[in-house]
Amino acid sequence: MLNLARRIHAFTLLLVAVSCLPACGDDASSGSDAGKSDAGKSAAGKDAGKNDAAAASADSGPPAGNDAGPGMAVDAAVSGSPVFPSGKGYAVAYLAGDGIGIDQRPDCTAKFDAQGLTFYQASTMEKLAIGTCSQRSAGHNDEGAWGTWIDGKATGLYYASTFKTFDTIDNVFHYATGARTTAAKAPTGTVTYELSGGSAPTRAGDSAPGRLSAATLTINFAAKTVAITLKVKMSDGTITRSGTGGTFNGTSFFGNDINVRGFVVGPNGEGAVIVYMVDSASSDDAGSPIQITGSAGFER
Repeated sequence: MLNLARRIHAFTLLLVAVSCLPACGDDASSGSDAGKSDAGKSAAGKDAGKNDAAAASADSGPPAGNDAGPGMAVDAAVSGSPVFPSGKGYAVAYLAGDGIGIDQRPDCTAKFDAQGLTFYQASTMEKLAIGTCSQRSAGHNDEGAWGTWIDGKATGLYYASTFKTFDTIDNVFHYATGARTTAAKAPTGTVTYELSGGSAPTRAGDSAPGRLSAATLTINFAAKTVAITLKVKMSDGTITRSGTGGTFNGTSFFGNDINVRGFVVGPNGEGAVIVYMVDSASSDDAGSPIQITGSAGFER
């Protein structure tokens, strides 16, 4: 009887142990699934972080720049390589107030920074440096550079003046420069040059500069004639001016219906640069048209 009782007790304990196994197994499985779920949440969090970062990158967009518009070059940073090597052999056309006017020099020594022209010397009596002025709407292509010195004092010598003071609208220094093409390397026949970019046009009395929105330059090297069309947007509307004729001398040209000075530039006449002065739709107190002035570069 004692042995039978022991056997019954042992069997009862075995049944209890067996009945416990499913519950214990469920707990283990639940714990494992919970671990996987937590790991999934962690992965989802990482993916969400990546998505947020991507969204932030997409939303941020490219760095903000100047709204230069068609045909306008965005101002470059001062640091960096000069737009052209400094040295001799550059032609410079320029236009400014303060007793300077519109003119051109076919053979100058010039210096450049990452924005554009910072110094030119045409003679011992004419050598100007940017001084405390800033560059505005400076740009360049492979053959030429253009821009405007504003809001400061240019140093050096311009005949009787030891410096010139420029502002931001009424009296600025527009320039265009490049290595002038020699007559022997000039193109033949008729060549049309398309606008690469230009300085922001200025007009006395305006509160802000305008925009050179389009331009073409056609040179007939055989007939030695120049035709040019400029489309300029100012505060009171868009003005289109065209001119033909003028004087062509080797690879320099000047004067026509819209008063332009310029050069063919590049080793084989691949480009051209100009400064220009055109009548606007506005008049001064005496009834004379107020001039719009600027500079531009072209390529074929």
